[in-house]
Amino acid sequence: MKLRTIAASLLAFALFTTGLLVAAPATATAEAGPLSPQNHTPDGLFQALASPQRFLDTRAGTGGVNSSGAPIGIGGWTGQLGVSQIINVAIAGRLGVPAANVVKAVAMNVTVVDPTGSGFITIWPGLLTRPDSSNVNYTTGANVPNFVIVPVGTNGEIQAFNGANDGVARGHLLFDVVGYYTTNLGPAVGGSFSPLSLRFFDSRSPVSLAQRGAGAVDFLPPGKWRKVRDSLYDPLFPTYVFNVTVTESSGDGFLSVVPGDRVGAPAPSVSNLNFRRGFDVANLVIVKPDATGTFSIFNGGAGALHVIFDFVGFYDDGTVPAAGSLEARAQGPFRFSDSRTNLNRGTVQTNADGITVTLDVAADTRIPATADSLIINVTAIPGSGNGFLTLFTGPNRPDTSTLNFKAGQVIPNLAIVGISGDRKIRFFVSRDVDLHVILDVMGWIE
Repeated sequence: MKLRTIAASLLAFALFTTGLLVAAPATATAEAGPLSPQNHTPDGLFQALASPQRFLDTRAGTGGVNSSGAPIGIGGWTGQLGVSQIINVAIAGRLGVPAANVVKAVAMNVTVVDPTGSGFITIWPGLLTRPDSSNVNYTTGANVPNFVIVPVGTNGEIQAFNGANDGVARGHLLFDVVGYYTTNLGPAVGGSFSPLSLRFFDSRSPVSLAQRGAGAVDFLPPGKWRKVRDSLYDPLFPTYVFNVTVTESSGDGFLSVVPGDRVGAPAPSVSNLNFRRGFDVANLVIVKPDATGTFSIFNGGAGALHVIFDFVGFYDDGTVPAAGSLEARAQGPFRFSDSRTNLNRGTVQTNADGITVTLDVAADTRIPATADSLIINVTAIPGSGNGFLTLFTGPNRPDTSTLNFKAGQVIPNLAIVGISGDRKIRFFVSRDVDLHVILDVMGWIE
């Protein structure tokens, strides 16, 4: 079954359109610096790991190395990342990721744990200058996740920087890698991305696509697994990209999404998003179901919760004529729009339920005309009001969300959004909120 057949079957259940994805930028104050691609051309094929792997955990001393490449502490970095501190993390040749001349970029979930103040984390390739962008924003005491796609340096490493907005903030850092993009110097493994915007699973509602194989429609209890099965699974498109939202949680904790039927298995050692009681939290998730189209979700929290899965797209198995591929940007991550500084504020249309902002992609010469989707880190900085933001292609807004926010809560999320035929992207913000929005381009799909 081709992707168009899958899409037709999915659309029989809902009338959603466009290709969107989740992401997060930050209020970085780092010095500007060019972020160049590696000195070999990527073809951007994506390969999911058999299961997610934890590459860095500063609580346990896992994964960090010093400037000479030697592990720091017992097996890696131990202790919170300090103010303006930089650590290098070896990626290539470890835990299922191939050598540095084969891996172009890595896809991973990044979590800041137990921060002592407010700040941001910037992640970029080894051996290169730190860019003026950010991947995760955090505030005191809140564990904050975000999905990151970052090129791997020619030394096989990536770097992480802690920018403390308050001058004192420290925090632990976790890297959970789910897959990687290959270069054309290695074997042609993996596949290309095809966008799709559609609600796949909603534990609150029986009218959701995967509900037939997901069991009862109810809260996911704490410390429990739930199996989710896609009865339309097609092995030609084996890797799923979702925007996952946790809502109505009655306790703090984490959510994990892993391949296969894990019901009854021990708790997983990796996480996809962390949440606080009463807060809606979204994050981008890439998961490769097993041969039956099954994956599992685990509630590692202290209370029950609901979970929502919105399709962002698929990666094919490499045998389908390429729909797109991750293409490294020549200038690196860069700020595309910032409402605080009037940088590319776009045109605003006021609707009964909120506002829609239209941004002109063609006006930014750093983005090539061949790009048909952008990989964007979105950061919401609400001053007042609770609501949500949806990044979309247009003209019709899908019934999905990129991120949810509460007043005073800085929220980032990584997103993939298709570029319309007139070279525009759009975002919608729900009514009765005072909000600043930052968009950092992390790359594009051609």
